[in-house]
Amino acid sequence: MPDENPRLKRPPFLSSLDQPPATDVVVGALLGYFLLHPVALAIVGQEVSLPILVHSFSSTLGAYFAFIGMMTGFIGGIFRRQLKKQNEKLAEANKELSAAVAERESLLRIISHDITNAMVSASAALTLVERRAQKTQQTCSTSADFTEIASDARETLANAQHLLEFTKRMLAIQSGKLVMVLEKQDVRPIVANAAALYKENAGKKNVDLVIDTPDSEVICAVEPTVLRNTVLGNLVSNAVKFSLPGKAVRISLAEQNGRVLFSVVNIGPCIPDDLAADIFSPGACTTRPGTCGEPGTGFGLPLVAQFAEKMDGAVTVDSVPAPGEGTMEDGGDVCRTTFTVSLPRLNSFKARQPRR
Repeated sequence: MPDENPRLKRPPFLSSLDQPPATDVVVGALLGYFLLHPVALAIVGQEVSLPILVHSFSSTLGAYFAFIGMMTGFIGGIFRRQLKKQNEKLAEANKELSAAVAERESLLRIISHDITNAMVSASAALTLVERRAQKTQQTCSTSADFTEIASDARETLANAQHLLEFTKRMLAIQSGKLVMVLEKQDVRPIVANAAALYKENAGKKNVDLVIDTPDSEVICAVEPTVLRNTVLGNLVSNAVKFSLPGKAVRISLAEQNGRVLFSVVNIGPCIPDDLAADIFSPGACTTRPGTCGEPGTGFGLPLVAQFAEKMDGAVTVDSVPAPGEGTMEDGGDVCRTTFTVSLPRLNSFKARQPRR
């Protein structure tokens, strides 16, 4: 059904809060003269008609009721303007409340989305230990394998604990009890750790995680847990989810024009332009199944955009056809999709108040 004509939704002019003040006085005077004046004439027993009203325009009685109407309109205009100011304050308060609710929802999404991923990864690693223990004898070689897997599981669970602590900190920041401070550090280990979180999931799809970082330090001002789990972690998880089996996901780090660029590239289905336009919007429906039917929530990428912004950064997406990479099962094109997070490099980072 087509939308209604927007003109039909506008309130009548005289009931609008935006009408000029002079309108209140003029309308009040007209109502006083043509409404209250005839009522008064009728009460005293005089004949009421339009010619009589017109001829008595300059009469004392007519001027009296016109004045009463004018003053009533003036006073009503004062109340109307006060009402308008109150409405504006309520609208601003509602806007702030909506922003606070959205912030709280984002924090809850961290718990339901990122921590769940970490727990699943740890559970998978421990399951692998259990299966190997049942099928093999305890030798030096297998013992070393079990130790490595158990170590990975402990690290993943530690990341989940860090996320819980971070979520509590963000709730404290939102309530004004704490401030979010960005730490200046080399981000290369963070990139490697973010990739390691999804090594197990990538292996199940025969997807290689290729990391390309500079040999020298790359210093940024970041919140480490946010960058690892919420920003890069979600991008790597998303790339693995939409990567074709047997392809590679490339995670690279580079410096350009005073910015540090984190890029995550995968080969898989294209992202339509209309979907790309809303892919970082928390309120848009952008959920799609992965290349192997993996379910999604649509929470991850909006979180990436939100927390990249909190670190003075931004995230973009580019999805272009990838010639020579084959076609999708449904006959669609295969694309090279690149998500890029841009953050300030250290020498372009200016001292400022901690981010609330």
